This record gives sequence, C-alpha cells and structure tokens, in this order.
Amino acid sequence: MSIIEYIFQTAADFLWKDWMLVMLLGLGIFYTFVTGFVQFCFFPYTVRYFLKEIRTRKNTGTDPESSGRCSSYQALCTAVASCVGSGNIVGVSTAILAGGPGALFWMWSAALLGMATKCAEITLGVRYHGQDEKGNITGGPMYYISRAFHAQWTGSLVAVLLFIQNAGATLIQSNTISGVVVSIFKGAFSLQAGAGAAAGLTIREAMRYGVARGLYSNEAGEGSGAVIHASAQVDYPVRQGMFGIMEVFIDTILLCSTTGFIVLVTGVTQTHTTASTLAAAAFGSVFPGMQYVIYISLLLFSGTSIMSQWYFGHVSLTYLKKPRGASIYRILFPFLIITGSLSTINMVWSIQDCALGLLILPNVAALILLAPEVRKLVKEFTDPKNNYIK
Repeated sequence: MSIIEYIFQTAADFLWKDWMLVMLLGLGIFYTFVTGFVQFCFFPYTVRYFLKEIRTRKNTGTDPESSGRCSSYQALCTAVASCVGSGNIVGVSTAILAGGPGALFWMWSAALLGMATKCAEITLGVRYHGQDEKGNITGGPMYYISRAFHAQWTGSLVAVLLFIQNAGATLIQSNTISGVVVSIFKGAFSLQAGAGAAAGLTIREAMRYGVARGLYSNEAGEGSGAVIHASAQVDYPVRQGMFGIMEVFIDTILLCSTTGFIVLVTGVTQTHTTASTLAAAAFGSVFPGMQYVIYISLLLFSGTSIMSQWYFGHVSLTYLKKPRGASIYRILFPFLIITGSLSTINMVWSIQDCALGLLILPNVAALILLAPEVRKLVKEFTDPKNNYIK
C-alpha cells in the first residue's frame, strides 16, 4: 500500500466510524418522523404517480425546453441513470466482501430510512434553485445550505465539496470500466481459489460498509440528488420529492438486493475475493454466459454515471460563478477518467469515502435546520383539503 493510499484509507476510516453511521441512520429516523413516515404512508401514491408518468410520457405544465426545465419523469429517469452505476454491482460486492452478509441488512435499513431523507433533499432542491447564464434551471445542496445558514460562503464550500466528491465518483466508475475491460481480455470469468472473504467480520464492519456503500449507490444524505431533480417542472416541490422515494427503491431495494442475493446464494465469496468481478462470477456460476451480461451492464451503468458526474461538477462550478472553469473542466474530465482507470480499487473507494464523508457533514446540518420548512411543505402537500394527491 502506497503512502497516499494509506493516508486516504486512514481518513476514510476516521470519517466512517460509528459516529457517522449513527448520524446518517439518525437523520433518516428524524426525517421519517418529520415527514410523517412519508416513505411508508405514501409509497402507494408514489408508485401510482410513477406508473402514470410512464403511461402518459407527457410533460406537465409548459414546455420544459422553453423554460429551461424538464418534466418530473425526465428528472427521475436522469437521476436513476445517475445513481445506478458500479455501486449497484461492485459496491454491493465490496460491502459483502468487507462487511459480510450483514452488510446487506444495513444497506436496506439505510435505504428505507434514506427515502425520507432524499424526499426532503429533493423537496428543498426544487424549492430553492438558481439559473445559469443561459437561463437554465440549476440546483443542488449548495442552494438550500446557503439558505439554511444565511451565508453564501457555506454554499460555496459545499459546491467545492460536491465537485471533489463527484471527481471521486468518476474515479470509481472509470476504475470499474478499466477493471471490466482487463478482466474480459484476461478471460477472468472463472472462480479463483481463496480463503473466503467473510471470516472474522463484526457487526460494526457490516454497518460501516452496508451503510456507506448503500449511501454511495442511492445518494441519500449527500444532497446530490437535488442537483438533477431541481430542474423538474412540478406544481409543488414535495411532488418531485416523492420521486426520491421511488429512486431509492429502484436503486437499492431492487437492484442492489438482486446483486446481494445472487452473490450470497451462490456462495462465491468463499472462493472469489475480487470485488470488481464477484457479481459476474456469481451470475456465471448459475447461468453460463451470464457473466458477460453483467460486464456489459457494468460498462453501461458506469458510462451513464460518468456523464452525470461531469454534470454535477459543471453545476458546482456554475454556482461558484466560474464559467471559464467549467469550460476547462470539460477538457480535463477525460484525464480524470484515465486517472481512475489506472488507480487501484481500494484507492478510489478510499478517496470517494473521504469526499463523501466531508460532503455529508454540512448537508446534514442544513437538513436539520430546514426540517420545520420541510415538515410544513409535506403537511400542505399531503393534506386532502389542498387536493394535491388524487
């Protein structure tokens, strides 16, 4: 292990100690009560609204393109394409290898509680947004955080952290693509002998990796979901916030669980210890040739996520009023991808854990301060007298 990798690993271990896990799960519990258990009580409505949007595929209100906005459904699809990435395959594999089967339970727990958190983040993202120099709607945690603290510099700080965090996410996605390509050319599709990955693991490790990898995948608690959803054209912010519940459900409860179950049922963790190819080995052991489908899925998932990472960085620089920096970033972004592909998987995950942990801190503080406003918005939206829910 290099000195740089050791430094990032040490910092990540500090940031993701018990206090971070308690804070994230506690925030989910807090917002579950603040929103009146919105992820449970109004999940049927969210599904109905989601299916209705699929059937109609029509934009609500004015033409989104003419107003610099997109439809509610378009925002959801873009957000799902963003968060469904290597974390749903490699991230789950990493969590199980590092934290054992129990990591999957904590991933579910974080997701169920994180649904309320993400609903609040998106609601605030739609409520407080800005515009770029071309009149397009932009948003994100920096907008509502500066509002919460009544200080522009806090928003600027978060914009910088969001930029760094998404740079780290880009390293992960590009590293995954590189690993897949190398594995294909080496023919690394068969199980390799190993001592087993789940020996001697503790509940704390299961919590740490389950919560951290689950959060990386569904993005609840970091505020980045507000970046994409902020541009949605809706009649009330909470309506788009409800789609945050569906986003986490699709990402973690459905996709991450599928990966986790197949890995555990096949028992490949006892003979295969490489996270980037674990899921492929698991699927291939049941359905011969299926490993190729997983590799292609990884390439597609990582590719769409990389596109969104660039957009997050662009929005961060736009908030900082650095249009020239945004233009330069567009040129330098491919080099960031190359850097990630040449780094070790432990290195890129450690960098991501550090950046994610730093981004979470101001976001959690702002969410607590803005909880009364979120509660008011949710109560107005769910009140039958206002006829928002039909």
